[in-house]
Amino acid sequence: MAALSPVKLSRLASASVGLVVFLLGITLSTVLLLLDYRKAHEEQARIFFTEVESVVEEFRLVLSTLNAQTTGRCDEQTMIAMRRELFLAEHIKDIGFVDNGQVICTTGVGKLDRHVEVGTPDYIGMDGLSVFVDVPLTLFEYQYSALIAFSGDFDAVFDLAVFDLLPGMVNDWEVVYTRDEAPVSVAGEKGLYRGQFAESGYRFSLTSQYSETCLPEYQYCLGIQSDFQSWLDHYRTLYLVFVILWFFIGVLVAFAVQKLIARTQSIESKVRRALRQRAFHNLYQPILDLKSGAMVGCEALARCHLSNEPLYPDQFIPEVARSGQTWRFTKLMIQQGLTELSAETALPDGFRVNFNLFPADIAAAYTRDFAKMSTVANSRFTLVLEVIEDQQLEGKQAQTELEWLKAQGYGVALDDFGTGYSNLNQIRDFQADYLKIDRSFIMDLEDGSIKSSLIPYIVDIARQLNLFVVAEGIENARQWEALRDMGVQYGQGYYFGKPMSAEALVRLYSQQARN
Repeated sequence: MAALSPVKLSRLASASVGLVVFLLGITLSTVLLLLDYRKAHEEQARIFFTEVESVVEEFRLVLSTLNAQTTGRCDEQTMIAMRRELFLAEHIKDIGFVDNGQVICTTGVGKLDRHVEVGTPDYIGMDGLSVFVDVPLTLFEYQYSALIAFSGDFDAVFDLAVFDLLPGMVNDWEVVYTRDEAPVSVAGEKGLYRGQFAESGYRFSLTSQYSETCLPEYQYCLGIQSDFQSWLDHYRTLYLVFVILWFFIGVLVAFAVQKLIARTQSIESKVRRALRQRAFHNLYQPILDLKSGAMVGCEALARCHLSNEPLYPDQFIPEVARSGQTWRFTKLMIQQGLTELSAETALPDGFRVNFNLFPADIAAAYTRDFAKMSTVANSRFTLVLEVIEDQQLEGKQAQTELEWLKAQGYGVALDDFGTGYSNLNQIRDFQADYLKIDRSFIMDLEDGSIKSSLIPYIVDIARQLNLFVVAEGIENARQWEALRDMGVQYGQGYYFGKPMSAEALVRLYSQQARN
């Protein structure tokens, strides 16, 4: 499987972060809304228990009133009293008169042809009311499940279906009486109440939400259970807003992460990290005398390896110049190079070591700090400073600095001659010691290219100005011989040795010295 490119990896990483932010945001919003749904359960319980309190108080008031006013017989006076209380009641659907444990007349039917046995109540409430639950009744051909409360000579009937008609009762529920050891189901979906909390509580998951609320003064508890669909119906609009909001936040985060990755992976960022971490180092390419073949020096070439990722000179050199870090970078390379090479005792005193300078540093007079560096002041090598052709070197300040460097005993080489800002007057004003012919002149030397045909003229100009000529990019013996015959004094290139470590340079020098 082919490896993904850095661009695709950065896009994948930023998209992944954006997706994670979106999912975390949706998860957080879901949890918050699930927690908030407890309020819906609490509101449902409040409405329900308001109704329960009203029903219980009405039962108590109606039954106590009737027991206090009636004659103790199902006569006309008793029936009128029963019908008056039923008319005034809000919740009671029917009232019966009980004698010796049997219902003998009701407000709905009057005197019963067949008396109805009261039986054993399901529970006796704290107020002394005997309560029968889920009693099937028929009234005027209407069948319903009733709750009957009995006290003294009377009972009162309540239609349990009223609870389902209460506003807000959208979820499954069950109300139980909890005074006895085992809770008695009064109304709702039997078995739903779990008894998980002492008085009240709320537990939720993505698929269901469950709460319990109790009315201690009456010993009634209500269990409410809702599912994901009822939760979603409750928060549909708000949840959609959250989804859209977190989607845009995720997209923005993805773009921000991609921008951050791009900035982190940019050459600018890598150069800053490399300088901070001192990730730059030197490799050394041998410079040979073309007549004798002896190694007379080397050029220190900056390289960078940052976190197992190479950074090439054509990438970091322009960025160092653009960011204004040139002198900091140059000092670092000179200090490292001279420290490394000075430790190699096999290299002779006077061994020529070339370092590259930025024209901007010469024009800004930073080179005055060069001689103050301890590694430079104590060096046993002949130091040559290479400078590329540049318009910045035409100024008076740059000329003064170059003269000062020569006066301090440092060699000056005009690097990459023929590729930059070529100006014969500038070459003369440089008062350089060496002129380095760019590799592009050497590559096609054997084919007699136009560029290579200019080499003899360059050599002649250098001779007139008392400059030594160094040819770069020599890759084979024929090029070496041709350049030597043209009068080029020194050369470097892969034929003599690629850029190498200080240890490898010393081994090559020692090997040539023995031969």
